[in-house]
Amino acid sequence: MDDAMLAALQKQFGPLSGFDVAAKPYPKHIRSFTEVLLLDVDNLPLINPEALFEDPMFAAAGNLFWPDYWDDWIKPGVWNLLGLNATTVKPLLAAGGGWSGRDTESGMLLLDRPRWLEVLHWVFWINSWHENIGGLLYGDKDTFSLGFALAGHAEHYRQVVVPPGGAFQWGPGNLKIKCAEDSKCNITDGWKLIAEVQHDNYGVRGV
Repeated sequence: MDDAMLAALQKQFGPLSGFDVAAKPYPKHIRSFTEVLLLDVDNLPLINPEALFEDPMFAAAGNLFWPDYWDDWIKPGVWNLLGLNATTVKPLLAAGGGWSGRDTESGMLLLDRPRWLEVLHWVFWINSWHENIGGLLYGDKDTFSLGFALAGHAEHYRQVVVPPGGAFQWGPGNLKIKCAEDSKCNITDGWKLIAEVQHDNYGVRGV
């Protein structure tokens, strides 16, 4: 984040801290665009991403998130801390994730800002308390689905149904075999994940 962006955020929302971990939700508040596609700086589109704005799921729901490799990394204490009933909310969010049902990859998302401004306010609020609840979440990745839940719109959260793929590299000493805490780890040759590969809802790679 450059100094000008940081100064603008501090002026409008300050005092703020924790930008190294939870900066991404803030720019979506102050941009003027109606529909926003956010890509992390290390994301590389392999096809023209404009087609994503025409995705039927996005057109109907006004939001589209992409799945991560993992699921259920939200620690149980988060639900009570935010006043959410996990038994009620988790099935609603999972339904929006389709059959993949994984946690959110926050490095890529598509959002209709005016339609879900209330959700963004809740996402902003969660991340503004990062120092208090950061240990219960894995970065900002799941604050977006929680924002939908806090806004009372968990059933409207949508995620691409196709799980992520990967780009791998074979090499000597790439893999560390998990081992007991009191013993040395073995290193062996193998495939190492070097990049996550996302798809659209039809399985097209590189979006």
